[in-house]
Order: sequence, then structure tokens, then C-alpha cells
Amino acid sequence: MAAMTSLKCDKCNVVNEPGERYCAQCSEYLAVRPGAAHRDLLQLSPDDFLTTVSEGLPLILDNAKRLWAEASLASHVGAQRGACILQAFAEEEAAKGMMLLDALRCPASMRDNYLRLLKGFDQHVPKGVYVRYYVTSPADMVEVRQIVDTYRQGFAREGEYGEYILPNEITMSRESQLYVSYVRYDDGSHHWSSPSEPFHFSFHNRSNVIHLLEAFQRVSLFEPKALRAFREYWQAFAFVDIGNDPMSDALLSSIRWPQLTKLNYDMLRTLYQQGYLNPEWTQEDQQAIYHFLLFPLYAFDLTESKNFRDLPPPDSPYDYY
Repeated sequence: MAAMTSLKCDKCNVVNEPGERYCAQCSEYLAVRPGAAHRDLLQLSPDDFLTTVSEGLPLILDNAKRLWAEASLASHVGAQRGACILQAFAEEEAAKGMMLLDALRCPASMRDNYLRLLKGFDQHVPKGVYVRYYVTSPADMVEVRQIVDTYRQGFAREGEYGEYILPNEITMSRESQLYVSYVRYDDGSHHWSSPSEPFHFSFHNRSNVIHLLEAFQRVSLFEPKALRAFREYWQAFAFVDIGNDPMSDALLSSIRWPQLTKLNYDMLRTLYQQGYLNPEWTQEDQQAIYHFLLFPLYAFDLTESKNFRDLPPPDSPYDYY
């Protein structure tokens, strides 16, 4: 069980013992303010956060696997849209697990990055960024920045000469599968938009984010002692935003993909030597962690950007003739 929270009495300003529901000084009932419960993660001490993550990761993975299995069943009876929705939910759930692991990888000196990352725990765009990021193979932090910027942008131009403005791809993809919407087109007209069966549907046999979490669970990384060693290992390596210039001088001192896979290998070797990992782990689990654990995303803002005013005007169609 996670540590009980110490509640403060609003009436007499006394901080009570953990778990007490009535103030020891004035006997006032200690009400818990309503709000997003996951935000309480931001208030936990490092040790309490680690314990809480250890409790939550198996639950997150179990839920993601159940959703994925139900998506597979739906695909076998021809429920294409239902299968796609369940697949998306499963991967979005697994993305929360990767977000928590990245929070543990975040050095203590980068507290603001840690807080910003966890604030996206219940937001669709940050979770969707993780899902899409984990099907890429970035070579360095410049490419990571480019991937993140692509998926978090609030608006983008499309069309033959950029004449159409589309909303965030993650939000649009998610809602277009779920809801009937009343939409406005670029010519000012309005239309009802209904979800339709996905084109070129095929059930994905594996999700990278789920597969990676499964490998972590099989090697016993979800255990508190292993997670503590995992956190301590990554504290020595700070991943920072160096911009999106592929010619940046900062790349000379930045961790790149070959170094990252070596860090992943050394992490597993260190945890194994300390006796924290399951001795019956498989080569497949090792390979999954070596090659699928990407650069952490705590260096970046993952929330949807409000970039409408920054969009360039469309090209002139007359330039094409």
C-alpha cells in the first residue's frame, strides 16, 4: 500500500498525522478537495513516488493487455472500427507506463521537466505522442524533437498547396473513430461527420509500447528495489532539448543512438549484477529493452501546441500553373 497522505486542517492550519480524517486540534473533518487524483503524484516524495509507480505499472500493463486482447477478439468478428478503438485505448494506457518510467529516468536536478511530464498523465495528446514515438527510430535528440513537434502541433496545413487547415492529428484520429461531430470546412460550410470503418484495416499483432512494458515486467523491473536501481542508474545521464537543427554543435556532446543502446545494455547488466532482475529472463526480453527503449521524453513539452497563428499562409495555386 502507498503511504497515507497527511491532511492539513483549513480551519486551524494544523498538519495532521497520515491517515487521520479529523483534526487533532479542533476535531474538524478533514475533507479531501476534489480534483484530478493523478495530480497527487506531483506531491509525492521520491521514495513514495517510486513505491506508487511500482504498484501502478502492473495494473497499467494488465489493463493495456486486456484491451489489446479484446481488440483482437473484435477483429475476428469483423468489428474493424471497434478493434481500432480498443487498440488505440490499449496503447494509450501503455503510454502511461512509459511516462512513469521516464519520470524515474529524469534527473533530480530537472524537477521542472519531471513535473511537466507528469501533468500530461491524463491528456490524450502526450499519451498519443508516446505511442507514435515508439514506432520510430530516432538517431539523436534533434530527431526526437522533430518527432515530438510533428505530433503535438495543434494545427497543420494539408492539400495540394496547403489550402486546408487540419487540427491535431492525435486528437482528430481519436475523435473521428469515436464520435459524430459537427465540423466546419475551409469554405465556411458546416457538415456532420460520422465515424466510418477504417480503410485498409489489419489487426496489429504487436504494440511496441506494450511489448516493451511486458519485457520490463518479465525481467522484474516493476519490483521496488529494481525500480530504485533503475532510477539511480539513469540519474547520471541528462537528456536535454538541443533544438531541431541537425547541424547543431550540441550534437557533438549529446547522447546518440549507438550510445543509448549501450546505456540500455549496461543498465540491464548493472541491475542483473545487483540481483534485482529475474534470472530466467529471455534473450527476446533483452533485445526488446536494448533496442526499443528510446530516448526519454522528459526534455520536451508534449502538450498540444497552440500554433495556429504561426502557420504560414497557403501557397498560391497560380504558382503551380
